Amino acid sequence: MRIIIKLLLVALVLAHPGMEVDATAWLPKNDTVPSTRADYLRVSKSQNTTAIIMVSVGGAAFMVGVIGALTVDVSKVVSTFALEDNQKSNTGYVIAAVAGGILALASIPVFKSAHKNKEKAMLMPQVALKMENLKQPVFSGVSKASFPSITIKLRF
Repeated sequence: MRIIIKLLLVALVLAHPGMEVDATAWLPKNDTVPSTRADYLRVSKSQNTTAIIMVSVGGAAFMVGVIGALTVDVSKVVSTFALEDNQKSNTGYVIAAVAGGILALASIPVFKSAHKNKEKAMLMPQVALKMENLKQPVFSGVSKASFPSITIKLRF
């Protein structure tokens, strides 16, 4: 519970209305818009990894919150019948369940973005320069010769 309060205080300090925040300060200086197929695939892979981490952590926090809250509720019922004053609060578990659910749901747009970037990468035209081998007749004295060729792949 203390850590949740500390995190909320840090968030309030960072979101103070008098502070000016430059949104570009968080981005790396050499970050550019993806332009090649490899760039789109790299961005897609990092987004997919981020989304998997988000859904895993969010799902785990949700399950811990739900199971913890149910356990506290069951202990309240038992302590009521036993006439004990051992009442526990389940607010921390409820906060963990809600935050985990929100984090897990927030991974959906990240998964969609990763899929779109992968589609963009697969639909990009590919141009390659390759040295092709040409087989020559044996009587010419040269059995193999190479010549440059350009390969262009377009996907629709």
